[in-house]
Amino acid sequence: MAKINIQGVAVSVTETMRTEAQKAISKVFNRYPPISHRLTVRESPKGIELKLSYQDDVDSYEASHTCKDFYGGIKVIRDTMLRNIKRTHQSKIDQKRKGGIKNELARDSIDDDESELMDEEAL
Repeated sequence: MAKINIQGVAVSVTETMRTEAQKAISKVFNRYPPISHRLTVRESPKGIELKLSYQDDVDSYEASHTCKDFYGGIKVIRDTMLRNIKRTHQSKIDQKRKGGIKNELARDSIDDDESELMDEEAL
């Protein structure tokens, strides 16, 4: 399991906070292993601002959430990050599928043109 890089800005990060962040965010890392990541916790007028930065081998993502409760907020930010990564991965898969279909259609079209040319030459 990847260890969470957690940084407190004007907020002291307790061991309990680290443990809860580790449990919650490890679900992201289990599905999508990171190259680098950072969870930043800072004080804001509305409570606590959480910001999760995540980078895999191709893309980088960010999710942030402001809340009064760290423990509830960490789950919100985890779910937001999972949705963002899943959406990006799914769109890449869809693009590859569409590209594959277009390439197949283009190949079929070329094959049809070649067979028509061969038929005309045979006459």
